[in-house]
Amino acid sequence: MALLFEWDDGNIIKSVEKHGITNRESESIFHDVGRVIRLSKRGSGTEVRYLCYGLSESGRILTAYFIVRNGKIRIIGTRVARKEEREYYKQRQIQ
Repeated sequence: MALLFEWDDGNIIKSVEKHGITNRESESIFHDVGRVIRLSKRGSGTEVRYLCYGLSESGRILTAYFIVRNGKIRIIGTRVARKEEREYYKQRQIQ
């Protein structure tokens, strides 16, 4: 089953300008078979927000904040994973 993505106009360029991560690279971590998805502690209060840690097509471990709306993954933002996030991701790969 193909993953469907939806982008907010404001978020389309935010990750590129702020973190140098394209939408394609952001989406690629969801195709990583070792990706890790968890609930986020942050959110709007009306929608459940998640975090995805995954290895991108360029070989970087990234963190994406996202929601699921109408069956589509709506990425809010993506950045290079912090040290503790990279360690968390790597630990899950050897379990």
